[in-house]
Amino acid sequence: MRGRRGIAGAHAAEVHDRVGAVVSEDEPRRLDASLDRLLAGLGAPPAEAVGDVFERWGDIVGPGVAERTRPVRVDGGRLVVEAEDAAWASQLRWSSRSIIEACRRELGVDVGRIEVRVRSG
Repeated sequence: MRGRRGIAGAHAAEVHDRVGAVVSEDEPRRLDASLDRLLAGLGAPPAEAVGDVFERWGDIVGPGVAERTRPVRVDGGRLVVEAEDAAWASQLRWSSRSIIEACRRELGVDVGRIEVRVRSG
């Protein structure tokens, strides 16, 4: 009688999930764990941390600035932010060091630099 290994011809690869448990390659895995592995391979922070930047933008920059600006993406240690006009873009550039520190301190997101764009349209 041929077992699963005999049909496949090899042992199923073992993978460790987020909490260190061994999961077979053939078994379904949580999407967030797969996404986190993909992001880590690209040098990006975990998906949850990136989501926190968007959800807590007002906590990071303050409510007044958050009304006029918005994070667009976190891309390989670079936080891309849009501002509604050049004055707000300048404010973000001037505050970039404190924004970077707040992302690290409050969210655990390692942002190396901020790219600011003026919103078009």
